[in-house]
Amino acid sequence: MFLKNKEYNPKIDYLLCKYLIKNLPEPIDENHLKDCFFNKASCQTEADLNLCMIRNFFLQQDLLTFHKKEIQMLFEYLEISYEFNGFIGKRVEEKVFYILQDLRNIENKRLIIKVLLVMVYIEEKGEILLPYPKGISSLLMASTIEDVKRILAYLEKKTQKLNRTHDVRLNSKIPSILKILAPYFLEITGYLGVGVYGSFSLGTTNKYSDLDLLVIVSKESNERYARRKSKRFFRAFLPLSMDIKVTTLEKMESELTIGMKKTLKIIGGSVQWKKSMN
Repeated sequence: MFLKNKEYNPKIDYLLCKYLIKNLPEPIDENHLKDCFFNKASCQTEADLNLCMIRNFFLQQDLLTFHKKEIQMLFEYLEISYEFNGFIGKRVEEKVFYILQDLRNIENKRLIIKVLLVMVYIEEKGEILLPYPKGISSLLMASTIEDVKRILAYLEKKTQKLNRTHDVRLNSKIPSILKILAPYFLEITGYLGVGVYGSFSLGTTNKYSDLDLLVIVSKESNERYARRKSKRFFRAFLPLSMDIKVTTLEKMESELTIGMKKTLKIIGGSVQWKKSMN
């Protein structure tokens, strides 16, 4: 949608619009929000409406030809009081650094830097850089141009990961492969259970889809170590991107998002899971 003449993961369009929602409430039903964006569900909340309004704004624009006037129009559309005077500097990291200096005592600086970061990156590289929340938090604390350069490299890596593809014919085989792997995985690790959620649970995968796995461990386990161990195991058998969430039975209700709870399917272990909408 944003880079109209390029092929890339359509999830990037959704995430970029989502990150530009002002005061996005928590928790949110990520799956419903995404369905609203792709016109698969009707809007029910203010967040749904805001997301679709931002989407409609960009549908009428071409980001590759965005200039000062259009960027100022976007701020007004987002109800942000900020006068954009243009970028200063030669390299992307210089331009972002000087933006940050200008935002020191300005309200809504988190949302402002998201907009300008995306726009300066498209202007310079012709590519989208997603303003992931963790990266934005780090940027707002950056004190040097080298700090900014390092954070941009992190955001580039995170964004590029979304564009990794795999043979889509593999997707239909994943459920049966997981059913074979799960008992073996639990036997050699001693973990309590393993489940799948997200697109592979829903059957809505494409060539960009990553595999979302939940690993349930005992409360005595080292969760960071368990995540690394789990990723090494499954990556040895499955040649696609994956995200692994590690939790305990005691933390499942509080740590899982609404989307995880709605789509989670336990595929191994003795863990009993009742789907929750909370």
